[in-house]
Amino acid sequence: MAVLAAIQLSMWCVLWRMGLSGTPLIGLYDVVAFTGIFGALIPFFLVYLWKIHRDGEKRPLVRIRHDFDSKRAASVVLALLLGGVTGGAFSALKTAIPLVVPFYLDPGLSAFERSIFGTDPWQITHALLSWATPLIDHFYLSWLPVMLVAFNLVLLSKPSAFKTRSLLTYILIWPIVGVVGAYALSSAGPIFHDAIFGGSSGLLADLRREGATGTLFAYNHLWSSYANRYETLAGGISAMPSMHISMACWLALSVSARFPRWQWAGWLYFGLIWLSSVHLGWHYASDGAVGAACAVAIWKTCSIAVRREDRTVAELTESRAFFRLRPR
Repeated sequence: MAVLAAIQLSMWCVLWRMGLSGTPLIGLYDVVAFTGIFGALIPFFLVYLWKIHRDGEKRPLVRIRHDFDSKRAASVVLALLLGGVTGGAFSALKTAIPLVVPFYLDPGLSAFERSIFGTDPWQITHALLSWATPLIDHFYLSWLPVMLVAFNLVLLSKPSAFKTRSLLTYILIWPIVGVVGAYALSSAGPIFHDAIFGGSSGLLADLRREGATGTLFAYNHLWSSYANRYETLAGGISAMPSMHISMACWLALSVSARFPRWQWAGWLYFGLIWLSSVHLGWHYASDGAVGAACAVAIWKTCSIAVRREDRTVAELTESRAFFRLRPR
């Protein structure tokens, strides 16, 4: 986490010196990070209390004091503070994308998807699901709190190969997908296509008529930040590859690895977020495909690295045990 914060701050510093980026809102993102940990602590602590009750503990306060791990708590607090730094730097880097690499990929993505689907994918979903737009609009807003709680639950869990793999994947997705990928594949998304490239697709009119109030509020918020060049919470416009889909894929992979019986729920959430991102116009369908592919690739790479580390540690442990047992 510290390395990621240093890398993203260094990247931001270069852009700031060039006059292409504003000051990261680190304090505001720290507030978001600590809000997320409190959301995760509720189910975490409820499960812990249930275990104490199940064990028939007669002195629960003594048990709680005994089980409290101050080093683990300090590492969580440090991770949250660094999370605010990386979040602030990421938002500043994202806001600077069109100044460094002007949006160029949207026309190509639109033409590509029309050649496959015969029209824009969002037009297909609106033809079938216009009645569900308010529900989809509210469901899409669940992404941030769900990701915050999921990340903090992993962060609070006991040390394990799963925890290492999951956190590494989460941490690497942000710079690889959200920064490198977003700069290389600079695009704004269907909802901003008309405002940036011209035209009248009718997407915003459909969203207004169908009652997508949350999406329209976010659109005005992001467009104002883009047009007036100022930093704001969750600011910056970027479509390809999709961070929303990439992180939803991370959640599905984590649930599948930790709770195999519930993997269907993780993948269902992933699929619904992908569908929602297309329906509301935030992303092209291909944005999600690329974002998910990147998440899977990063997960598999981290899995290989964790297995090798575990094997190396096991070999070193066996070697030390062998030398201790050798007669002198």
